[in-house]
This record gives sequence, C-alpha cells and structure tokens, in this order.
Amino acid sequence: MFGVNSLLIVLGGVLITLVAAFFKGRIEGAKAERAKRVQAEIGARDLADEIQNDVGALPPDVAREELSRWARK
Repeated sequence: MFGVNSLLIVLGGVLITLVAAFFKGRIEGAKAERAKRVQAEIGARDLADEIQNDVGALPPDVAREELSRWARK
C-alpha cells in the first residue's frame, strides 16, 4: 500500500510542519514581549510627563523646597 518513499515523504512533511510551528511560536512570543515592553515604556513616560507637569505648575520657591526633600545630600 505505502512504500518506504511515501513514508519518508510523510515523515518529512510532519517534521517540517513541527519545525515551522516551533519557529512561529517563538516569533509570536517575541512580538508579544515587545508589545508588553512598549506598553510599559508608554506608561512610564506618561507618569514622568505627569510629574514634570506637576512640578512645573508649582511656584519656583515651593518647587525648590519640595525637591530639596528628595535630593541626595
């Protein structure tokens, strides 16, 4: 019914499919990790901008006094 050549072709196809699925999974995982990192960077940038705006809204003497509490001595 099936010859040795047919069996080798089927096994080769299965092997190629498994390798392709493995690499596709790795690529998709890398894309997901990059997207997660970009979202975290966007959140950090938004927080930094918010803090910068809050500090910029303070009068200079109040800002200096407030920031001196956080500065290393």
